[in-house]
Amino acid sequence: MQGDAFRGHDESSTSLNKGTFREFIDWYKDKVEVVKDAYDNGSKNCQMLSHHIQKNLTKACAEEVMAVVMDEIRGRKFSVLIDESRDVSIKEQMAMILRFVNDEGKVLERFVGIRHIERCTAVALKEALVGMLCSHKLSISMLRGQGYDGASNMRVVVTVSTSTPAIADFFNYVPLIVNTVGASCMRKDALLARQHDLLLEKVENGEILTGRGLNQESSLARPGDTRLGFTS
Repeated sequence: MQGDAFRGHDESSTSLNKGTFREFIDWYKDKVEVVKDAYDNGSKNCQMLSHHIQKNLTKACAEEVMAVVMDEIRGRKFSVLIDESRDVSIKEQMAMILRFVNDEGKVLERFVGIRHIERCTAVALKEALVGMLCSHKLSISMLRGQGYDGASNMRVVVTVSTSTPAIADFFNYVPLIVNTVGASCMRKDALLARQHDLLLEKVENGEILTGRGLNQESSLARPGDTRLGFTS
């Protein structure tokens, strides 16, 4: 509700803004009389308000949430979305999100965590990625997709991939197909009609499921050397 950091810079009793945690405690005390009585009349050295305990409580909550997330994704194939940015302490941080499909066929994204990295090179990002996966006992063999917001690193990936003739041909054909289809309404209609027939055939054969948010029509995105897109 406050839209600011968990901890406050001034958590004294006379502070106008003690931080999210202390302000939440005061708010709850006003709502529940027994809690207010415990804090006002109970032992002053056992109120669980110190910054050390705040960090421990936050860590405990994070571990419980992460345990649920790992149970949700365990044994499934997944993709990773990774971005890096500098925090207020001028440290480079890498954030990782896992993307996977649950039993209901819904695409879910779960935030895994943030890790400090000293360099934004491909090798450093790889080491951080593998380290975070190993810390949660996730096998990299189940990884099926990667998304990064680092243009310089993406150019490295493009350079390496284009050294393989088959991959280079694939990425050469993709923009040609997009340009050819996108330049003509008749070609686009023909492609959509063909795709519609294929979807009907797969639905009748039980190969794919139907439902809200599934198999929706989407536009053809133009590929770029510094951008990756996920499609469902």
